[in-house]
Amino acid sequence: MSLLYCGINRSLRAVLPHLAAFVQVLAMRRQSGRFCAAAREATATFACLSIVFVCAPFDSQVSAESWLEESRRAEAPDSEKKPDDLKWAVTLYGGPITTDSLRDTLSVQASYADSYVGVAALSWQFYRLGDHIRLEVEGQVAKHFGEQDNWELNALAVARWVTFPWNAYVATTLAAGEGISYATEIPKLEAEPGASQWLNYLLFEVTFALPTHPEWALVGRLHHRSGFWGALAPNSSNVVAVGVKYRF
Repeated sequence: MSLLYCGINRSLRAVLPHLAAFVQVLAMRRQSGRFCAAAREATATFACLSIVFVCAPFDSQVSAESWLEESRRAEAPDSEKKPDDLKWAVTLYGGPITTDSLRDTLSVQASYADSYVGVAALSWQFYRLGDHIRLEVEGQVAKHFGEQDNWELNALAVARWVTFPWNAYVATTLAAGEGISYATEIPKLEAEPGASQWLNYLLFEVTFALPTHPEWALVGRLHHRSGFWGALAPNSSNVVAVGVKYRF
């Protein structure tokens, strides 16, 4: 309605003065008193309409410019949403597997097997802890390829730090997650006496996104199945992975 009113307003202000002048000219050229009276009435009618549309506000609290601005905001694409408006995320990532310790993996000293994993994860941000931390839950489905071919299911809680001084240039987050991991069979690379399908699960993640498109992010992840220093089982494995995250 606001756009329609603005269009009518501008059109009438442009057209009515010319139309009124035209009618007056015709009236002057005609000798008939009846025609002159009709022309004067038409002129007065158009003048009144012009005053009504130009002067009478459609809404006394909001100007036409503010209506147009609100319309632009309403039609803004999803990419202009703030990161906190994007509660859900799908993450796809993959990488090679190592059974070396977490310390060796983090220090870039691990050796990797000819085996890989691909993971699809769905997460939901359920709580905002102040300005800096977001809390999430995540579920994962993983498929192994190469020396082992089992499936893997993981469920975890995630804490994510979202404020960095360079976020105006590269939107960055850092996350850590803790949960449980279930393999559909004892993974061949983890096979040893006492090995278990059920293990502890640990996640570390960093994401990078353009501030203008926070819904898309590049992801680096450490995907860790852990026997919890032998308390649960002797077996464990690590995956250093890269991928992509889509928030919505």
